[in-house]
Amino acid sequence: HHWGWKYPRILHRDISIGNIMVREKDRQNYGVLNDWDLASWLNTQNEVSTSKFRTGTRPYMAHEQHSSDWQGPHRFRHDLESVFYVILL
Repeated sequence: HHWGWKYPRILHRDISIGNIMVREKDRQNYGVLNDWDLASWLNTQNEVSTSKFRTGTRPYMAHEQHSSDWQGPHRFRHDLESVFYVILL
């Protein structure tokens, strides 16, 4: 996730246990974040969304995004909070 945020400047916006694959090679685990269809470019995050709905898998969404008052945009910290919930759950 950090690489996607830093280099091509993309936010995943749907980090959940179902979107992480782990493989083992030479007794070492490697994780891959997949399902980037809800991702957005960081340079467009302040533009008006074309969707009327929040993106993400509800149990893994950032706490702030559950509020009916939240209007966005999706930030890097929201993806990090989703990673925390993946680890926690």
